[in-house]
Amino acid sequence: MKKKKLKKETRLSILIALLFVFILSVYFTFDAFSTPIEVKKNISVFKYEHSGNFEYVIYLKNNSLFDVKTLGTGSKIFKEITEKIELSYNYEFKSSENAEVEGRYSVIARIKTDLWSKDYTLIPRTSFSSNSFKVSFPLDIKKFEEEYDNISKEIGVEAKNPNLLVICNVYVTAKTKYGSISDMFVHSLSMPLKEKVFDVKGLTLTREGSIEKEVTIKQTSVVWKRSLSTSLSVIFLVSLTLFYFLSEGSERVDPAEVLEKYKDWIVEAESIPSGRIVPVKSPKDIIKVAEELGKPIVRVGSKQAFCVLDGDLAYVYEYHHYDNSNNYKD
Repeated sequence: MKKKKLKKETRLSILIALLFVFILSVYFTFDAFSTPIEVKKNISVFKYEHSGNFEYVIYLKNNSLFDVKTLGTGSKIFKEITEKIELSYNYEFKSSENAEVEGRYSVIARIKTDLWSKDYTLIPRTSFSSNSFKVSFPLDIKKFEEEYDNISKEIGVEAKNPNLLVICNVYVTAKTKYGSISDMFVHSLSMPLKEKVFDVKGLTLTREGSIEKEVTIKQTSVVWKRSLSTSLSVIFLVSLTLFYFLSEGSERVDPAEVLEKYKDWIVEAESIPSGRIVPVKSPKDIIKVAEELGKPIVRVGSKQAFCVLDGDLAYVYEYHHYDNSNNYKD
């Protein structure tokens, strides 16, 4: 098969471009095959939520500030005019599907300072067998303030930042069709011990959880990427190979420049003798004929033609200024 002749610069540029896209396609092919088609992933099959809520009622002493006997959840606590506080705690286990829920809870009070802490049982460990419960109990703040003062006298140091925490510890077990759940939920209410007026912090708390299952997921995008990148790599490799072997780089030159190198073989003539004429395509062809026959090249000036005579046969190459027909230098 005859090779296609191109300028050396053009051929080199095309080869570089084809090589670049081939290397790029090979890189993407390697990346595609390095990525697994199947991946393992944890998904949530059962979701649940712990929800806790403290509420309180403040029973007031006779006072000039309020016209009511009680204040509800969210109100400030004025210690000097507070007779007593009734606390309640609401817990609920919420889930995306039905579950058999049971567990146990306990409520403690904790005096916490920068130096020490001490726990007091408000409600001992109690069992429940549903997804919710509510419990109420009194809270005597003055009692815990006196306890703090007594301990401070005993140890001879008054610790800083005393706070009273009311902590509800809930341990839950739940049976589902996806498996069992064992979880601990701790909800803490906070109030300062030595302040005369204060807000109660930490009234509500929620926390989510789930049962997860490992599943195998097929990544269809990776399959598509592998197929596409492999196909492109093959196409570019074949294109690069065919272009390399079916083309060659040559440089276009002026025929006069080629013949000038053989000026010692060239003689001048006014005309071509009559006889049979064989046209040749390029200056290289006329030079080849001259070399094989051992004949000089005759230049006919007026016709800008070159010929080699062999008896009554004349091999003729003719051009005007610049020949455009297949004149290349390898």
